[in-house]
Amino acid sequence: MNRRYFTPIWLFPFVLYSGVLVPPIFGIPGSQYFLFIIGPYFFVSTFMAAVPYRRREIGLGTSVVISLLAPFAIWVALVFSMIGLLYLLSALANLFAHPVHS
Repeated sequence: MNRRYFTPIWLFPFVLYSGVLVPPIFGIPGSQYFLFIIGPYFFVSTFMAAVPYRRREIGLGTSVVISLLAPFAIWVALVFSMIGLLYLLSALANLFAHPVHS
């Protein structure tokens, strides 16, 4: 399989998630970051992911799973792992802020 064509679309969830973190850190407007970084990256990675299908190296079903469902699963795992991490950190902060006396 041609992983070099699919790697950018598999990394897209991380680029999309960076839209939450990077603009405030570097002081750039989120709309500009989306317009000049996330948007072009999405179009380029989608175009690259479609190359094996256009060359008839893979079928439509395989293309859909690799190009659409895998990045979505990665995005879901990324978002819910961050939510779980924040919940864990919040629970730990509350535990240390209000210690239980026995």
